[in-house]
Amino acid sequence: MIIGKESPLRKIPSALDRRQALFIEGIRFSVEMADVAYKRLRSTLLWLSKMEDETPEIPSTVSAMLDAWSIVDSLNRLRRLMQNMPGLKGKNKNPGYRLFMQGTEKITELRNAVQHLETSIPGVVDDLNWAVLGSLSWGIAHPGTSEIITCSFMPGIPMGSHPMVNPLDRQLWHLPVDSITIERSGVFVCLSDAMRRLKAYIGHMEQSLTEAYATQIPEEHRGKTHGAGMLLTLVFRVAPEQIVPEDTPDPEPDLPEEPDEEEVGSATNHNL
Repeated sequence: MIIGKESPLRKIPSALDRRQALFIEGIRFSVEMADVAYKRLRSTLLWLSKMEDETPEIPSTVSAMLDAWSIVDSLNRLRRLMQNMPGLKGKNKNPGYRLFMQGTEKITELRNAVQHLETSIPGVVDDLNWAVLGSLSWGIAHPGTSEIITCSFMPGIPMGSHPMVNPLDRQLWHLPVDSITIERSGVFVCLSDAMRRLKAYIGHMEQSLTEAYATQIPEEHRGKTHGAGMLLTLVFRVAPEQIVPEDTPDPEPDLPEEPDEEEVGSATNHNL
């Protein structure tokens, strides 16, 4: 877990400027979401590397892509928050910050590549190396035999060529899964390196926040912090017939009248 229970990212002083507090909260949530998704992704890839066929008990390849792209989205959001957070002075002189930003410099380009598929697909139908969700590659380290097993997953229609991890490109391999790399349209980001750099920088950031809280928050307000979250639960009673099995279809809603074909436009073309 990158952010602990006693982290200053969780214990935001109630006297802190609200704009700064919201930036800190946004950073905290982005880090935690990336952290959860990365842990789950590593576990999924470890299982997939050992199984030829998916079973209901094994996390699916869809889960792997879901978590990988979730990490991309969280890291992109995190970069923007860090770059624009008010009061975060001297960050460009911090080696941890610079290493993280360097390791994720292509995150925005990668994230934007999947945001508008409806406009990009028509222009790439002849490119056999193009895939809707790109590809995912990783390596499994075996210390007993000093072997690295490299894997690559290409979701969807397997055509063209996609990169695989080269063990010789890395000086160190972290157990059990490392070098998790997502690629799309020739843009690569190593999620493993990015997450390790993120963890290192967050440690520096927590230290800076602790010092700032101790020196800049008035003494009478110290120890008074915002809550880190609230769960509200309500209980309602409904008619017995309203509680149905999970796969029960919903009642058919009333739809507006269908427009005439002429209103849709004569240029519409449907290929099924």
